[in-house]
Amino acid sequence: MEDRHGSAAGVAAFDKNVKLGYAMYRAMGGVDHDAARDTHAYRTSTEYAGLVYGKAPYLYVALRRALGEEALNRMIRGAVERTKFRVVTLDEWMAALEASAASAGEKSLIRPAFHRYLAEAHGDQDLGVDDSGDFLVAHMLPGAMGQELAGAMKAMGLKPKDLLQMLLGGATTPP
Repeated sequence: MEDRHGSAAGVAAFDKNVKLGYAMYRAMGGVDHDAARDTHAYRTSTEYAGLVYGKAPYLYVALRRALGEEALNRMIRGAVERTKFRVVTLDEWMAALEASAASAGEKSLIRPAFHRYLAEAHGDQDLGVDDSGDFLVAHMLPGAMGQELAGAMKAMGLKPKDLLQMLLGGATTPP
């Protein structure tokens, strides 16, 4: 998307297709957790989707920002070449990325980024999302429609998350 339509379009597409899942999970009362755990450790499919598909991909956004697009692409290509036709563990994938790093500085950024995005709970801070549901309204209903909905909810004393929980489950009565 970014290559064809520019940086803003790329960010908007990533927000709608990735971050929105994390924002929905948080607005529905989900708590940020680590993403690098066995699938049976997730309580619901919404938790899994929010953390694995909605938060964890921002690891590569952070690496791209820190390393630059060219360096990150070179490291990923090298890691894929080293691990092709195999199923690898997370540690093996990180080692393959490190082996593809051109410098010690590049190599030293990989494990801390993986740890932050996969083993820690900084999703709200890293993604600029919280449990209010405001991100959902702004990105699912941009422009006048979203502003009207936000105004109507405010007049009723509702936050976006309250309305979502009433409509989709989680809350039984208005606040």
